[in-house]
Amino acid sequence: MKKILCTLLVAILILAAARLQISAGGKYSRLLLLGDSITYGYGLEGTRDTCNSYGNLLGEHLGIRGGNFKNAAVNGDTSADLLALLPSLAGEIESADLIVITIGGNDLLSILWEAVAAVLGAAWPGNTELAAMLNNPEYIERFARQITVQKITDAIIGYTANLERIVGFIREKNPCGMVIFLAQYDPVSGAGFPEEVSAMSESAIMLLNAAMSETVTKRNCVWLDIYSLFEGKGPEWTFIREGDIHPNATGHYMIFRYIADYLETYSEDSETTSGMTETTTLFGTSTALEATTMPGTTAPVDLTPADGEINHEKTKRRGCKVSAGPGYVFACLFCTTLATLRKKRPPDGNNRER
Repeated sequence: MKKILCTLLVAILILAAARLQISAGGKYSRLLLLGDSITYGYGLEGTRDTCNSYGNLLGEHLGIRGGNFKNAAVNGDTSADLLALLPSLAGEIESADLIVITIGGNDLLSILWEAVAAVLGAAWPGNTELAAMLNNPEYIERFARQITVQKITDAIIGYTANLERIVGFIREKNPCGMVIFLAQYDPVSGAGFPEEVSAMSESAIMLLNAAMSETVTKRNCVWLDIYSLFEGKGPEWTFIREGDIHPNATGHYMIFRYIADYLETYSEDSETTSGMTETTTLFGTSTALEATTMPGTTAPVDLTPADGEINHEKTKRRGCKVSAGPGYVFACLFCTTLATLRKKRPPDGNNRER
């Protein structure tokens, strides 16, 4: 009797482990990564194809390798660059059943680079020097004169127009695949920069995320709130202390785990319901992700137990009525005025900036 019970227990454990590994993995066979330097894996050890980026971790977890896995992200790409790149990837887009995209950070960063150029001219700073300047009241004031609300608004309008075309192209080629857009996180959050810098960064990024969420969810794409995941974690999960906004190994691991947990939940939901599950939106709410290590992966060595726990309050999506800083207020205002702003500048598909 004991032998039978032991055999049954082993069988149950094997089946449970197999289900955990393939419940999301078995659903997807071709993974395409698009976007900018975050998806590329900039700053990590190794190359785009060998580093521990969230995309490589996700491909490993899902068992997608070789010709079924493609990372087409390009360092420095803006939404205009991605839009121009898509026709050359039409075949990969058509055949992929899972597409993950990060895009938009460089649309905002271009405003900062223009401000730095206007203030410093040819004396271009390194990352560390720029970080020091953003802690210097004199330079903050000079940069602030260049980074105007109008420039940010113009950037968001242009980004939204490009994003509509990006989503439209992808859905035209691939109407049914899982398409995930990752929200832009705030690398300054928790890094101790002056309030002027933190408020400006938060406001601009929340506006971009509001535009992204509204645009992609209308076309049955998923928007994942990486912003809330990274809230207060800039120093731990990015290279911001070195003046670099990109995620470090821990940051990439946390992004990967967030996506993997979503796919796992979606796979379980789709077993009992038909059609798309409810997408994650900026002003909705959802259950916080359980902090569990995905099978077949190892957390980075600098991931401490404290970092390994996702704060349930911070991962909840914020509502417009919640008092949560100026960025959320601006995002709410942006959502109510986006249609009017679009009418002022009809989208121009031929406008491409670097």
